[in-house]
Amino acid sequence: MRTKESGNYQIHPALVAFREAWLELGFKTGLPIADQFHTLWESAIILYRPLSSGDDVGSALMIVGPLLPVLSWPSPIKPPPGQRLIPCGLNDGEVEQHLAGEWLRLMTLLGEPRLIECSRRIFNRVLTDEQRLNWFQKKRLSQDYWAKVCGLSREQLAHAQEALSKSRQKDKKNGMVSVPEPNFFLQRLADE
Repeated sequence: MRTKESGNYQIHPALVAFREAWLELGFKTGLPIADQFHTLWESAIILYRPLSSGDDVGSALMIVGPLLPVLSWPSPIKPPPGQRLIPCGLNDGEVEQHLAGEWLRLMTLLGEPRLIECSRRIFNRVLTDEQRLNWFQKKRLSQDYWAKVCGLSREQLAHAQEALSKSRQKDKKNGMVSVPEPNFFLQRLADE
């Protein structure tokens, strides 16, 4: 089954919250790497479950992931047509846990301190105190703790926070935050 232009879809509230937090930090749709790879969302497999409550029960599908393609969609509320849909049986708590895990894996693999600092802010904003306590054993994710989780030093995150503040002041005219491409992707693009 594939998404259709005329399909009736709802986006899981956790996906919406991650996307809104990303945009509130001043980033545009997608991640910096997605700017280089415009086809990121075009080949995605979208996880869904039938809508279980509300007016659209039986006719609408609840999109539950994955997070990265949703951040790259041209429209925040509707998947692009032609995406492969795969059913999943995750409940809301499991969906939120998988989205947080996906985000954390991505940020850790990228290793860019500014993006990792942004992810800390997003987790503090999007996740409830109870979720942070259950998943990280912390009510608030401090820079010191987050640096240890992501394999950085606290100083790297402090410098990243300072750089983000300066960048945000410079880029208020553009409406975007500047974050460089991670070295891995720059090297890969140079090889092509």
